[in-house]
Amino acid sequence: MNRLYAILFSFLFIQSSFDTIAQSGLCDPLTPFYIADLTNIPNGTWVSAPPVQRNGNCCGTSSPDRCIEFEITLAPNVVAINFNIASGAIPPGAMFYQIGCGPQVAVGSPICVNGPGPHTLTFCKPGNNVNTYAITSIAGPSVGPTDTTTVGCSSRMYAEQLIESTITWTSVYPGVPGAYNSYLSCTSGCDTTYATPQPGAPAYVDFLVCGQPSTGACTPPGDFCDTIRIQFYPEINNMISPNPASFCANTSGILLDGIVNGGLPPYQYTWTNGANGTGSTVGNLQDYFATASGTYSLTVRDGKFPTCPSTVTNVSVTVDLVPIVNAGSDQSFLLSIKSSTTVKP
Repeated sequence: MNRLYAILFSFLFIQSSFDTIAQSGLCDPLTPFYIADLTNIPNGTWVSAPPVQRNGNCCGTSSPDRCIEFEITLAPNVVAINFNIASGAIPPGAMFYQIGCGPQVAVGSPICVNGPGPHTLTFCKPGNNVNTYAITSIAGPSVGPTDTTTVGCSSRMYAEQLIESTITWTSVYPGVPGAYNSYLSCTSGCDTTYATPQPGAPAYVDFLVCGQPSTGACTPPGDFCDTIRIQFYPEINNMISPNPASFCANTSGILLDGIVNGGLPPYQYTWTNGANGTGSTVGNLQDYFATASGTYSLTVRDGKFPTCPSTVTNVSVTVDLVPIVNAGSDQSFLLSIKSSTTVKP
C-alpha cells in the first residue's frame, strides 16, 4: 500500500535547460550545473534534461574525473534524497555522489538531508558518457488528513513512510483508549483505514496512529506517532412540507417546502417530476412551486458528496376540483297579509 500511494501521489518533473557555469563555488566553471526544484514534490522524482556530458571538477577532484553539479531545493518534510542515472550509458565501476562535498554515498543509495536547502549535489566519474540524471526526494513519516464526515459515511485516514506491518490505529479521545475502535475498518497492519461513525457518535474522535519509520537512519529511532481528528455530523435528513400536498384547480399551484437537517453544508437541491429522483429536473432551489399533479422528489447532496451519498424524499401532489354549491331548485312563496279594523263604539 505504501508503494501504491507513493506512485499515485508522486510527480515527475523534467528540467528543460541547464546553466553551463557552476554557481556553488564547489566546482570549476566548466562543470554543467542544474537547478532541481522539488519543493512541491516531497515524494517524487526530478529528471534533468537535456542529456549532458560531465565536465570540469568538484570538491577537489582532478582529471580524469569529470563532474556535474545540482542545486536542490526540497519540501520541508523531506529527510533524504536519492541520486541515479536516468538514461544513457552507465559508467563502469563504482559510482558515488556527495552533498556539499561531504561523505561519498553510492549512487542509488539514499543520503540523509537536513532542511529544504538549497543543497549542492555533485557527481564525478571518469568518462565522456552523455546522461540524464534523476533525483528523488523522500519525505519523513506523515499521517492525515483531519477530516469531517457524516453518520453512515466514511472518512479515509492514511500513514506514509511507515512500515505497514508495524502500523496501529486506536481512538484516544473521548473515552478510554479504543472506545471508538469499532468505527475503524482496520486497526493494525494497514497504512490506510476508514472511520465510519454510527448513530449517537460524538462531535469528534481523535485517532492515534503509530508505526516504525521506513526511512531508516534518516528519522529518529523508535516508533513515530501522531493524532488525526475526525469530526462527525448527523446524517442528512430531508423532508417536504406539506406531504402529501394538494391545491384547488382554480389556483396556480402549491409551494413545496424542502426541510433539511444534518449533513455538512453547503447543500445542493434537485427537484424532479418523478419518484426517487427520476424524471426531469424541474427545480434547483430548496423550495419548489408545483403547478401540476404527480409525484415529485427532492434530492439533497451535502458538502461531502460524492464521498457521502445523497438522500431523496418523495411527495404526492393532487389537484382538487373546484367545489360546486347547489341550493336546490327555485321555489315560489305566497305571502298572505290579513288586515283587521277596530270599530270604536
